[in-house]
Amino acid sequence: MSTRQKFECHVISNTHWDREWLKPFQVYRMRFVDYCDKLLDILENDPDYKHYHLDSQSITLEDYLEIRPENAKRVKKLVKSGKLLAGPWYDLPDMNMVDGECLVRNLLRGHKLCKEYGAVMKVGYTPTSAGQIAQLPQIYRGFGIDSAFFYRGINRETAPTEYIWRAPDGSEVIGIRPPRFGRGNFWVHSILPVVHGVYFDKLETCEYKFEGGGQPFRLDGENETSYMLLSPKRYYNEHDIAERFQMLLDDIMPDMTTTHIPAFDGHDHNSPHLETPRIIADINRMFPDIHAVHSSLPQYIDAVRESLKGRKNIKTVEGEMRHTNHSAPGSAQLYPGSLTTRIYLKQENRKTENLLLRQAEPAAVMAASVGLSYPEPYFDLAWRLLLTNQSHDCIMGCSVDKVHEDMMYRFSEAQCIAGELFRRSIAEVTGKIDTQQYPRDAAVLVCFNFLSSPRNAVVKIAVDLPTDAEGDTLRVRDNNGRDVPVQMISANALKCSLESEGFMLGMPVRRYEAYVHVKELPATGYRTLSVASASVALSPQDSLGKSDNILENAYLRVEFNTDGTFDITDKATGATSSGLNYFEDRGEVGNAWVPKQPEHDRVVISRGGKATIRLVENGSLRATFETTVKMRLPTDASNDSRRRSRRTKTVAIVSRISLTKNGRAVDVETIIDNTVKDHKLRAMFPTGIGKAESSFAATPFHVVERPIKTPDGKGWIEPPWPIYPNSGFVDVSDGTHGVAIVNQGLLEYQVIDDSERTVALTLLKGIWQRGNGGGKPWPDIGYQCLGEHRVRYAVYPHKGNWQNGNVYQQLNEQCSPVRVAQCAGGYAGSLPPEQSFLEVTPDIIQVSAVKIAENDDKSVVLRLFNPGSQAVDTAITWKDRLKQVKMLDMEENAIGDLQPDGNCVTLAIAPHKIVTLCLEQVL
Repeated sequence: MSTRQKFECHVISNTHWDREWLKPFQVYRMRFVDYCDKLLDILENDPDYKHYHLDSQSITLEDYLEIRPENAKRVKKLVKSGKLLAGPWYDLPDMNMVDGECLVRNLLRGHKLCKEYGAVMKVGYTPTSAGQIAQLPQIYRGFGIDSAFFYRGINRETAPTEYIWRAPDGSEVIGIRPPRFGRGNFWVHSILPVVHGVYFDKLETCEYKFEGGGQPFRLDGENETSYMLLSPKRYYNEHDIAERFQMLLDDIMPDMTTTHIPAFDGHDHNSPHLETPRIIADINRMFPDIHAVHSSLPQYIDAVRESLKGRKNIKTVEGEMRHTNHSAPGSAQLYPGSLTTRIYLKQENRKTENLLLRQAEPAAVMAASVGLSYPEPYFDLAWRLLLTNQSHDCIMGCSVDKVHEDMMYRFSEAQCIAGELFRRSIAEVTGKIDTQQYPRDAAVLVCFNFLSSPRNAVVKIAVDLPTDAEGDTLRVRDNNGRDVPVQMISANALKCSLESEGFMLGMPVRRYEAYVHVKELPATGYRTLSVASASVALSPQDSLGKSDNILENAYLRVEFNTDGTFDITDKATGATSSGLNYFEDRGEVGNAWVPKQPEHDRVVISRGGKATIRLVENGSLRATFETTVKMRLPTDASNDSRRRSRRTKTVAIVSRISLTKNGRAVDVETIIDNTVKDHKLRAMFPTGIGKAESSFAATPFHVVERPIKTPDGKGWIEPPWPIYPNSGFVDVSDGTHGVAIVNQGLLEYQVIDDSERTVALTLLKGIWQRGNGGGKPWPDIGYQCLGEHRVRYAVYPHKGNWQNGNVYQQLNEQCSPVRVAQCAGGYAGSLPPEQSFLEVTPDIIQVSAVKIAENDDKSVVLRLFNPGSQAVDTAITWKDRLKQVKMLDMEENAIGDLQPDGNCVTLAIAPHKIVTLCLEQVL
């Protein structure tokens, strides 16, 4: 080897610990406890073994100390000394599959836990995630982290080893692009050949040779193919060190811009290597121009930062990182297929996020402002359950069935906790509302709006009246005495139960179900309604169902076609999009991470076929058509995965398409009873906006623009993928008018480069899981997603682009429905009949969190972000006088003050900026 200057090689000992993946959590935890027992002994007794990294997560500390609580002091001493490094994350999420606020909470929890044990590793190391979100540099900066070290989504054509990564708001961090073999380059080039006699000259799968020694052990069981090696043979092949380490240098040095070489001494589930210090010493003896040290990520980043000081030619990259691998064998793939693997998990995740972030937490803040203690321990538990499920191998859906069964239980538990916290909070607020203006025997409904702006909404209510109530309809009035429009659904006898001080009473009632049109619902607040039975309905209004194939309100005309598709005309622009909501089904023979179509595919589409169409609900406030499409789909793929089966089954797809009186969007619920395998089903929306060159999609704290045209990719190792993630909507616009597809937990979309600019939204995918190299399918049937699936989305035509077309407002309304509580009239209370607790204007400013401060249960933390391209003068109004308002970083440290004016505070929020405020002493 010949070099012109002295290089420093930072050997960084680490592991990548998937808490649950190929084995369930409890199995991997047992291994981790054994591993940590060994690790603590090494760190305490080997002075040459300087540092070890717990994969930038801290949840593993909880996992270990739950079993070994007697070792807490040992762990704290090692963490505090910097020998054992944990955090900054709680666990390792996939960035594109979770709400942006969940990323902040993950880092908050990780920091809190690490501080309990002595120190937080302030390096942005994320050795997971199928692509990196554009706002990650800003999030990291919000926690005092100035680096980002990742490998999925970056390639050598985009950046050298060291670069600057800039977020949309201008926040910058030092980016590190790992070398070949990523988090395990030293492990591959030095540990495997020197210690284990295993050589990765090429990327073929290494196989065990029986003459290699040790005892392969397997406990007999059904289909058990997993062995462990008892008494593995240990080597120290000193003669391999020079050649293999030179391979590491050859991999990375052409792309380096500093003299600091990152060398990662770890891989999936590996134990610490006792031989690492010895190999380092031999490298220093064999390579006079290399100074190898047993280093840490903070030390490496410090050295790179120092080397970059004063440089003006540092490569800067901007925005999200979803680049595929062009020309570097052994570099990480993007893994775009994970967006749709076990899509039901993504839906449950979004449901849980919405319940916690957009209902339970703001409701608990409301209740705390009127005297109820904030239930922090319960929220802490709910968040732990949710964040655990957002770990990459969990939320990606790429683990064994047992792991995802456990996930569904955790989702259920988190929803149960959040649901009960919400109920208790709403009960506290409702119990303090003054209802004296209503008769004692009147039923009072309290309609809660958790959006930060006022709204008008058609709300489904269920109100219980005494069994002797007369009439089959309702008369509803708001607290100002105005009649509220009603559309009846049903009235039936029902026996409820009444809980009172530990005992239950029977409560026979007559339950009326109806839709009501509630106007001027206060921002983050409520409005009361009085309800009485009536014999005669108010003067009927025109129904929204105009014929056997038309829905129409003041804003939209929806016409159904014989194939079950529909056309939407936006009356404001006159634009029509035709043939919406047809279905496309194609073969899928990839794995959980990488999509692949059969070589000889059979694509089946419903467009042009025959559907059953019927009007199932019709009134002045809401009307619904139901369409049933029957598709003959291949039952599965051939054994060699080259084609789809000639055998077919009929799969029925039922869609319920609804329009409300004030609706600017068409709501769709689609039900699929999936009985076939190895396929991907998409809903297709020809927008008709042929001039559009880009799509715009919601992502965490950002709306990202992506080109519709896909690069050629000829000769690339990994092809460019035309499928992208979204966090709730994708929009196509020509600047004059646009069409947005708004959804809940349907993460994958494509805008097809055709004349109609068709948006394809993936509803379902079924696969046999295979390893990255292909091979025999795993036995886990859950990957096929058989059975019934319900998905929700909406089609929203609008003026202009996503910003002036208020697309975010449509998403917010879907994420946070109006919730209704029933109480009685005639009670004195301290709260008025209608009340806003918090309002944020204008609508372009999005609320990410309304919660109690981490370290002060008397203050409210409000997190906002501006997804737009212009600075926005923003006003925040609280229900009471504000004593003090502080600017916080995301770690909730004070960084500035704002001067409130009574109960209002104003500030300018820059484009793409995330802002955290503390409304102090308002409770």
